[in-house]
Amino acid sequence: LTYAFSHNVSRPIVALRDAARAIAAGEPVERPRARASGEVGDLQAAVFRMARLLTSRLQRVQADEALLSALVESLAEGIVAADAQGRVAQINASARRM
Repeated sequence: LTYAFSHNVSRPIVALRDAARAIAAGEPVERPRARASGEVGDLQAAVFRMARLLTSRLQRVQADEALLSALVESLAEGIVAADAQGRVAQINASARRM
């Protein structure tokens, strides 16, 4: 009975805990080899689907940021962007030459 509980419930929950920690740390998450059944399996599928979507969205945001940065850097006009506290968040080459 203990082995069955450990194998069918405890291990998948530990794997989900580890996956959640990896997601929070921004680390890649791989789907476990063993698939849990029942509600734990449903939760497992949802967590790994969420991880895939987050990874995909993060990649799109990073690509958009790279494109915007390249665009701002290529402008002849000086551009200085500040954050809400008034600190310089981004400055292009033209502004640095001023």
